[in-house]
Amino acid sequence: MADDFDIYQFEDRVSELLASYRDLAHRHEALLKHHDALLKKQEDMRHRLQAVVQRIVALEEEAEAQEA
Repeated sequence: MADDFDIYQFEDRVSELLASYRDLAHRHEALLKHHDALLKKQEDMRHRLQAVVQRIVALEEEAEAQEA
């Protein structure tokens, strides 16, 4: 049974696994950067929308004050 073990085949498999790991680690890093960029865009958009809402509220209050 132990004679069936092929060290070269084992080394090849370990090399394949390491290559897969490196590839996945690289992809993971890229996804993290993309996620961070999306979070930044989301935060920027949230601030812009808050400013728009504040401006709308101010305009409504101004219109109500002029009607009174």
